[in-house]
Amino acid sequence: STWGLINFQVNMNTIAPLLRPVAKLWNDLTHDEHFQDLNLVKGGYHNKATRAEFQKVNHEFKCLYRQMYEKPSLLDTLSSNVARFTLLGFVERWVTMRQATQGLQLRNFLGNTNAGALNVIAREGLVLGAMRGNLLHLLHFTGVHYHAAYFADQSFTKYILYSNLFELFFYPVDTLKTLMQANVQKQYTSVFNCLLQTIQSRGLSHLYSGITYKLAFNVAFGYNLWNLYSDNHTGLWLSFPLLVLAYPLLAAKTQLQVFGTQIGLPVEFSINRFFNETTANGRFIKGLYPGLLPFLFMTYVFGINLPGVYSEKKKKAELDRVCENIPITHEQYNERRWV
Repeated sequence: STWGLINFQVNMNTIAPLLRPVAKLWNDLTHDEHFQDLNLVKGGYHNKATRAEFQKVNHEFKCLYRQMYEKPSLLDTLSSNVARFTLLGFVERWVTMRQATQGLQLRNFLGNTNAGALNVIAREGLVLGAMRGNLLHLLHFTGVHYHAAYFADQSFTKYILYSNLFELFFYPVDTLKTLMQANVQKQYTSVFNCLLQTIQSRGLSHLYSGITYKLAFNVAFGYNLWNLYSDNHTGLWLSFPLLVLAYPLLAAKTQLQVFGTQIGLPVEFSINRFFNETTANGRFIKGLYPGLLPFLFMTYVFGINLPGVYSEKKKKAELDRVCENIPITHEQYNERRWV
């Protein structure tokens, strides 16, 4: 009837706006955003499929080019480092636990080995184990590295200066991350509880405990990063041993962050005493280099990726690498310039 048709139209006008976001989400999930109508492409099936792949490679090229030569966006920066906060999020906690082991009250519980710390993480599960402190790690990364790259204007020297400047501001986040990731006995129920207990027992100044060690380590870390971003293989032969030699500074930083807290040994157990005891009886590697292997794995295999501060040589090499994946047919040979 007429009234039924009117009611149907009224209902559709009322419901349709509510369904549009659902329809958009469905299209995003089921349609390739880089898909081009293949009916508009001349040639057979092979040319049509090649064109579709060409569009995807072109999109990758444009995204990489934008990250290299424009102001980096937070989304692009996090996407370039997504593995550090997802599948490999547990490695950051693994390294922190190994560095903090000898300064913890329950240090014997971890066994002072990489396997022992990894076993504790596995027993605690995914959320409370592997991903504990990961949001603080993400916040520290965003605060220090993203903002440094944003203000660096594609200059690596400026990036190093800004990263140390932002480190001064965001270092308390690093301290809270260390305490939460080393919280084996579950002394802290939340980040706020950790902050409150730390301030009550040690004062606000403890949030900056060990910062001089961290800034000193950043010199070696920055030099190594510069060689990686410059494709300077000769420089890597110098920066790698320098990074290894500086690693005890990072371990000392972590020790100072846990000493005197609810999960750490008394503050009287100074860093000098720590190094004297942990390097005695042939325990040099375990004493000064706890967690070195997983740290090097993250540094060289899934290191911090900031295309905006690459050297020009590195930028060209990365763009050429993407272009090599472009599928070419005789009809599309000249289209390679379009990329």
